[in-house]
Amino acid sequence: MWHSAAADRILLTGCGSSYYLALSAADLIQSSLRVPCQAVPSSEVLFADKEMRWGTRPPLVIAISRSGETTETVWALGRLRNRGAATVALTCSEGGTLSRASDLSITVPVQEHSVVMTASFTSMLLALAAIGATLSGDVSAMDTLRRAPDSAGNDLPALVDHARAFADAAPHMYVYLGSRAWFGIASEGALKMTEMALVPGYAYHTLEYLHGPKAAVSPQTVIIGMLAAAGSPYEARVLRHLADLGAAVMVVGGQVESLPAVRFTVESDTVPAMLLAVVWMQLLALSVARMRGVDPDTPRFLEPVVTWDRSLRIGGVR
Repeated sequence: MWHSAAADRILLTGCGSSYYLALSAADLIQSSLRVPCQAVPSSEVLFADKEMRWGTRPPLVIAISRSGETTETVWALGRLRNRGAATVALTCSEGGTLSRASDLSITVPVQEHSVVMTASFTSMLLALAAIGATLSGDVSAMDTLRRAPDSAGNDLPALVDHARAFADAAPHMYVYLGSRAWFGIASEGALKMTEMALVPGYAYHTLEYLHGPKAAVSPQTVIIGMLAAAGSPYEARVLRHLADLGAAVMVVGGQVESLPAVRFTVESDTVPAMLLAVVWMQLLALSVARMRGVDPDTPRFLEPVVTWDRSLRIGGVR
């Protein structure tokens, strides 16, 4: 389909976790295919679709939704398809509205009983990375991705123990920092802390945190800092600076001298490392939720599928 569409760019769209997934995947696919890739929230497609400027050809659109029923994403895909874009639906539920409305449907067979996205996030990110590797003919990258589930299984016991040890029931401000594909990962980590533990989490591009937000740093600030290969010397300096200001800093995806780190057995700044980082942040949110006596699987006011005919009831859904 990629070749038949003859698109000169790729647009990925989704809502919530699916949008953060799109942010990471856009960077990964762009690096693999060497074509412009952009992630846009589905709602922004709705508000600006007529003003969106394309190149000489419409883009290939990848719409992401765990349920395949997310209202804004269904609307966005329909509008872009009406404008001539080739469309792909990536979901975890076969035969949904999004799948039926797309030119090509890809279903990742993941079933979750929790309201929040966990395994679906990592599975769909792995699928999108595999699409990029396959289309680019990168055999080595595909081999690495095939080994990712086994790597996760090997690291999981240590990640569970580390997350439990690092979690704290005391009120904190959790800040997640990342660059490039890692910013989507950081955003998902912040959302998991907010959804699962009902503790606000905030995500920033790492160097952007210096431009205003660091004014709020205190001993109650927890910084989860992710390292990207291209920017790691600069990111490491930022993380050391924030630790000097009194924040509790945890490094993910690499090492920074004198700072504690979450260690993986896989190579740093790779898709398997990103998947493990997501799992660790999910476990951290789970541990904080349990310490606070919060049910991480059924957050208040949330439902597994956000549709406008149900999720905007006056007074909330619960």
